[in-house]
Amino acid sequence: VFSFEYRFSYEPDIGEVLMAGEVFYFGEGKKTKEILDKWKKDKKIDPDILSEVLSAATKRGNVEAILLSREVNLPSPIRLPNLVVKKQ
Repeated sequence: VFSFEYRFSYEPDIGEVLMAGEVFYFGEGKKTKEILDKWKKDKKIDPDILSEVLSAATKRGNVEAILLSREVNLPSPIRLPNLVVKKQ
């Protein structure tokens, strides 16, 4: 289990989105034990695993932040694309 905190601030001091959550990482028993042992010893996580965990946390945090910002009438914390239709 990896705990995370997602925070986005609106400046100047307009508001803040703050969420906490957990990402559950499932792996083989031996691999999971190695990850935990390395963390206890060096406080380090394999970059490939860390990438997976951070990606999962960021994706979930971004979606929830967009929905929450809409509920409280703040702009989306993620810049959404503007589409332009060109005449042919």
